[in-house]
Amino acid sequence: MKKIFTFAMMMIVSSAMATEKDLPTDMVKENGKVASAQEVKVVKKASWTDHIKLSGNVQMQWQMAQEKGAEVFSPMGNFADDSNNRFDIRRARLKMTYGIDFFTAKIQMNANQKGVSVVEANLALHNKSKTMMMTTGLFYKPFGYLIQRSSSIRQQPELPRVVQSLLKDVGIGAYGSITGEKGTFLNQFKLDLGVMTEDEKFNQTRQFRNLIGRIDFNQPIGDNSVVGAEFSTYLGGLKNKGNIAYESADNGYDVINDATGKVLKRDYYDFGVRYETVTGWGDTKIFGEYMFGTQVGNDKSSKSSSIMMDKDAPLFQRNFSGMYLYFQQEIANSDVSLMFQLDTYDPNTKIGKEDIGKFENTSGVDVAHTSLGVGLFYKFLKEKVAVSAVYDFVWNEECPNLANFKTNRKDNLFTLRLLCAF
Repeated sequence: MKKIFTFAMMMIVSSAMATEKDLPTDMVKENGKVASAQEVKVVKKASWTDHIKLSGNVQMQWQMAQEKGAEVFSPMGNFADDSNNRFDIRRARLKMTYGIDFFTAKIQMNANQKGVSVVEANLALHNKSKTMMMTTGLFYKPFGYLIQRSSSIRQQPELPRVVQSLLKDVGIGAYGSITGEKGTFLNQFKLDLGVMTEDEKFNQTRQFRNLIGRIDFNQPIGDNSVVGAEFSTYLGGLKNKGNIAYESADNGYDVINDATGKVLKRDYYDFGVRYETVTGWGDTKIFGEYMFGTQVGNDKSSKSSSIMMDKDAPLFQRNFSGMYLYFQQEIANSDVSLMFQLDTYDPNTKIGKEDIGKFENTSGVDVAHTSLGVGLFYKFLKEKVAVSAVYDFVWNEECPNLANFKTNRKDNLFTLRLLCAF
């Protein structure tokens, strides 16, 4: 995969930078001299490279934890037992888009020290005004608000815990989008509706499909402000492989017997609001979302993706809730912004902290967390390069019957990141 991708990118870049070919014979006079611009009109044919756009971003980061070997909530995993700081390639992405007439193809790759992976690979058909579009392949899910925003412009280091836990940002399937013509009232609305594989991009189960939908509303206020709202839903489930499964209850978990092949519900509902404005103080952005529903995990994690690594483990269906509130303020029209993000995630709303560890099958997976991220973001070099410094304060429920969570754990995290987008 790495060799094929590297070769393809080299061919694209070399084609785009190639010099013009020899002049056609009808531009050469009998004496061998080239005709002047007044003597001959040259019509340049469009090359396939004229329809290609290359973009990407590279993000390098340094992180420091509260203590050595800290267990932190991070896509880069926990810290090594003898270390409390590390360097990482968080993202190194290259995206190629080919668009012609009513057709668009995208492919995006991501590389870090763990390897190379496909982030996007999809085909889209749309009408001339782009009010209707159908996309199929591997794509960012039309759910919520933050997933739709490129990681190259998001000023918080990572997505909120509830989003990371319950939704992979990409999935395989197909979805359609519809909006109104520009300049009309309906252009303020956008509807996305699609189907996705049961286990997202792992695509191991082809029988069952999940539905995903989103309706978004944007209303400009004057020339400098906009308000918006959205509602998203994800309706589906996962099939249990073993003979038993579990569902959350007031006394911990109820056992579901004869559960082989039973589909446990994975239903998410999301409400979001946002407000953006430009004032004498600079840009202001406020986003907020609330999610609730039922999720499916196992005895080790509430992340649905963890099931793919242990397909024979019994499934646990839990009621959950979570939210985030994000505030960003540009300081005095400078290139520096101040950022706050408050988020919470309760993976099991049916049981309180006093009962976690008391009832059978309850564990640290059921513990709720709250985080507050505080940081600064500085853009320079024509806003193509940026540096951010964010400190995340993390609090967990203090559970008297759970040894590892009797007190607040030392899992705060500082992230210093350098980003270049192109």
